[in-house]
Amino acid sequence: MTFVSRLERLLFEEDPLRICDDGTNTDEYRPEAKTIASRMDAAGSLEDTLTIVHEEFVTWFGHDSAGPGGCYRRIAERTWELWQDR
Repeated sequence: MTFVSRLERLLFEEDPLRICDDGTNTDEYRPEAKTIASRMDAAGSLEDTLTIVHEEFVTWFGHDSAGPGGCYRRIAERTWELWQDR
């Protein structure tokens, strides 16, 4: 499984915007997974990953919908782990 696929699944599981409540929109976060993945070469730490994840959600959904960066800490932690294990 590719990093993007694993990240897409992670985002679906975490569902930070609560748009997958019915469990059927498994590809709902594919665009975000792709753009996050495309920036991960620049991530040198968990904090960099948190910044990347939050910035991408703000880009895709706007600041009001995305919310504060701290809401993405668990996603960033899991993303950083996936990145380290790729």
